[in-house]
Amino acid sequence: MNHKPEIWRCPQCGTELDISALGFYAEVNCPGCGHADHVHTLLANFRIEGLLGIGGMSVVLRGRDVVLNRPVAIKVLNETYRNQPERIARFENECSMMAKVHHENVVSVYSAGWARGQFYIAMELVNGKNLESVVTPREPLKPLRALEITTQIVKGLEAAHNAGLLHRDMKPGNVIITTQGQAKVLDFGLAQGRSEGDSEEIIWATPYYVPPETLQRSAEDARTDIYALGMTLRYLLTGEEKLPGSPSSVSALLEAKYQLAPFAHVMPRAEECLCDLVDRMTAFNPEDRHDNYADLLQELKEVQETIKNVHAENVSPRLRRRRYRNRLVWGVSALLLGGLSFFLCRSLGTPSAQRALVKEQTINAKTFVFAGEPELHSATNAIAKGKWKTAEQSLNRLYGKETEPTIAAWGALHFACLSYLKGNGSDDVDKHLTAFNAALARDDANPAGKEIMDQLRVVPSALQNPSEMSKISDHRILGLTYCLLVRTLLSDGNPSEARRTIQKARDSFLRCREAAYKESFAELTKNIEAAYAHAFVNSGRDEAVCHMLNHEYDKAELCWKALSESCSTDDSRREEMLVMAEVCAVAVEMQSALERKLGKDCFLPGEEPDAFFKKCKESTNIPTERLAELHSLLYLVRCDYKNAFDKNPYRNVEKSNEPFAVMMRDWKTRLAPYMNE
Repeated sequence: MNHKPEIWRCPQCGTELDISALGFYAEVNCPGCGHADHVHTLLANFRIEGLLGIGGMSVVLRGRDVVLNRPVAIKVLNETYRNQPERIARFENECSMMAKVHHENVVSVYSAGWARGQFYIAMELVNGKNLESVVTPREPLKPLRALEITTQIVKGLEAAHNAGLLHRDMKPGNVIITTQGQAKVLDFGLAQGRSEGDSEEIIWATPYYVPPETLQRSAEDARTDIYALGMTLRYLLTGEEKLPGSPSSVSALLEAKYQLAPFAHVMPRAEECLCDLVDRMTAFNPEDRHDNYADLLQELKEVQETIKNVHAENVSPRLRRRRYRNRLVWGVSALLLGGLSFFLCRSLGTPSAQRALVKEQTINAKTFVFAGEPELHSATNAIAKGKWKTAEQSLNRLYGKETEPTIAAWGALHFACLSYLKGNGSDDVDKHLTAFNAALARDDANPAGKEIMDQLRVVPSALQNPSEMSKISDHRILGLTYCLLVRTLLSDGNPSEARRTIQKARDSFLRCREAAYKESFAELTKNIEAAYAHAFVNSGRDEAVCHMLNHEYDKAELCWKALSESCSTDDSRREEMLVMAEVCAVAVEMQSALERKLGKDCFLPGEEPDAFFKKCKESTNIPTERLAELHSLLYLVRCDYKNAFDKNPYRNVEKSNEPFAVMMRDWKTRLAPYMNE
């Protein structure tokens, strides 16, 4: 076919190139200077500005409507399916059904049509975070926030259902949380009308969230989406996607869903009404779930109100007991001092002498019982308000023989921890720990502080032997001790354990009632994450590579994700970690598909990519293109970037929109800074 010449001029060197034969959003490399650029970036009235994501059937691009001057997300079928009539029909059907849904909790469809041989859907581009990235095992959502988001999602799904649409792939990855905190449901790529059947032989939905009836190819209705949403709620509350066993087949996955543990076993402290809600939404049999979204919304509202009331009831009695205890302590103190005054008056002569001695003894008694307490109270108040200098001044005033030993030890522990969290230097921390140990060694501690002193005495041994932490029940002392233990672990070259200990410190502070600990100290623990980041990255990278060499791609993916989360946004290696997490996610799917063809033992630990490629070529009927993709991917998961991109079957086919080709172009661009290392 003759193409009308279409000339592209390199912006770097001015070299001209005929690009008429290149496909949509193709990457071109200048033959003169090697400059890479994308061409054919205009689709109808939309200018393509970048890649947002790649799914099993489609590619999502970031663009701008040049007529209305607004950002858009443009969805097109990938190269594999763009010429298959039934896929195109399904894609057009998705568009027509989504266009009927107008709701604040559903991503809006702007328009659709054909351009450059592509059917496209132009949608609202939402600024925000993917819900999957908002939640982690370390930081699941609080119940009320999780229920609030779930309620918004239900309203969006209800609007879609009223328009005749089932989502069929409900999961956190298909929900965007806007910068204003609003949830929006997107990607109805697996959607179908309520009356339609599904003729697909492949089950595309995500295993953790897929409903049992989808696996059984039974009838689907609103309860199907409710199940997936219930599993989403479990994830929001736990931060984990765990099923019994490690299901690797449809039958095993069904069995795992049948044996799904009651939510009360997963979160023993959760309110009973919340556990009942989650269990009902994720019931194995559709008949045991909510009949419709109205029923679900009503229960969501009731559970939220119950949790709010329980929280209010829990706070009030605690405050009342605290006030009563304070009144009792001061009342007893006044009674004792009154008795002392009476005794002195009977023992002394003149009234003036009696009054003078009573005043002196009263001051001494109060000094002995409460010496240093106002300074410590002032310091914790200053910490709660983030006034670190004021806090340090108050803590400094605690150092002296007149300070009661328990108060002195308590204050020195605060000072040591505060110094470490603020990065004041090792000598400063050691100075306060010396004062702490000196206070513990004193024998004039007031018996009234015995309980707290006994726990403080555990701290030195706990820093040497972390198993001793179980003897500390006070969350404040526990949090401060965990922080100082991080310092010890880092100096001993154990960054992975240090990372886990930081989280334990933060969890302990968050369990405290006082703002100084619950907010300020918990927030300050973020400061010491930078101290272990470099060491953790080095050891964590070795662990991830080891998993990849053993074909444990799921474990490697978790390692890379953890590494990327531990790095600051401007860390030079963070982008590499994000790419490798994506590579491992693709490798997990590849591994699953190959194991179904070749058996569980097809992957040998440490096996070279060339040897595995040859074995597959000789013993399977896998298409040549797929084998070449596999060959390239196996080099990539070994961090051998040069060979990976040299083996890429599409490296010389610039116009290809094959999913693997698009991914490799994206990865190559992002990995470019690390290619020569």
